[in-house]
Amino acid sequence: MIVDTYNNPYSKQVLALSLAIANMTFGFGIFFPYLPLFAESLGASLGLQIGLLTTGFMLARTITALPFGSVSDSIGRKNAIVVGLLLYGVITLLFYFSQDWIHILILRSLQGITAGLIWPSSRAMIYDLVGPGARGRAISVLNVSASLGMALGPIFGMFLLFYFQSAFLLSDVDSFRIPFLFAGSFGLLSSIFAFFTLSSTSVSYPRIRFFKMIDNLDSQYVSTFYSSLLMNFSHGFAFGMFRPVLVIYIYQVLGYSLIETAAISAISFSLGAIFNSFSQIVGGRLADSQNRKFIIFFAVIFGQLATFSLIFVNDIIQLYIVVIFRFSMIGLFIPSLASLEGDIIPANQRGQLSGLVEGFRGIGSAIGPLICLGFYDYVWVGSPFVISPLLFILCLFIYFINFKDPLKMKKV
Repeated sequence: MIVDTYNNPYSKQVLALSLAIANMTFGFGIFFPYLPLFAESLGASLGLQIGLLTTGFMLARTITALPFGSVSDSIGRKNAIVVGLLLYGVITLLFYFSQDWIHILILRSLQGITAGLIWPSSRAMIYDLVGPGARGRAISVLNVSASLGMALGPIFGMFLLFYFQSAFLLSDVDSFRIPFLFAGSFGLLSSIFAFFTLSSTSVSYPRIRFFKMIDNLDSQYVSTFYSSLLMNFSHGFAFGMFRPVLVIYIYQVLGYSLIETAAISAISFSLGAIFNSFSQIVGGRLADSQNRKFIIFFAVIFGQLATFSLIFVNDIIQLYIVVIFRFSMIGLFIPSLASLEGDIIPANQRGQLSGLVEGFRGIGSAIGPLICLGFYDYVWVGSPFVISPLLFILCLFIYFINFKDPLKMKKV
């Protein structure tokens, strides 16, 4: 470890990792807003079926995050990230050949396996590169880069849809295939970029068995870590349900056409990602200098109020305003939540316990779409925007009670 970069959240390695992830998320953003519409055009007729696309991805990510996080403790962060990005790119290209929504479900699940390699390893690498007091800003650099990719990707994907549909007279379903070719290519480019720019580190930490994972945590922070897992679960639940529910809500409830829904979804997610990026910059600085407990509490409460207010939206301007505010609140609290976890987790378990954190977020993301779209289909179309906030606020209350901040404790 280079000592003079340990407190630098903007080191070359942090920036290189962030650019690799941004390139990948740009490709992801190219196709993601249109994925529910592509599935519907290939036979997915229920919201629950659309929800399975997110559930399949997140379930695979959850199952693999913990073991693959441990693998990165053994083979090095770079190797795990490069292989994950390479496989992600290849699998994304295969979406082009889908003939049924089941094919999309299978490929999304395979993408989830690659995510289990990429994300825990990336977060663990940030924890390795940057020390306490600077991790909030380093995490915000990574997350801002990912958000900017997600912000620009949907706009480019919308351009591809309209251009190829008009220039080549493609049907709706065939025009939805085109973004996957570009998205897969960006995934492959990300892998190549990571291979040549990230430093290869050999990590010699022995793997700690599953039921012994928490034993090395400082006893005074065990409750904080457990409640942090609940926060990640509720955040995953909200994340997993929001995008598919919103797309279907725009199409079926607000009553826009398939292509109009694609355009509105792209603009919504792009605006949300842009403002999320700005707020992550602020959130990262606040996480390193202010009361992380207050930041998390404030941002989660107001973010969930924004989610609840979606049931009162009846035009796209209102929709854009609510989405912008909701994503901004997410950007404020994530650096504080993640940097606190990085300060608590022992150095020899960063990959493993980052995988556990990702696993809890993945479980939430896996069941969120199923529960919310099940209620959407069979109870009330507005129920997802009530269920998710209530769960998040409940987990926030538990987190608030058990919260202890290592940075604050050291100052006492």
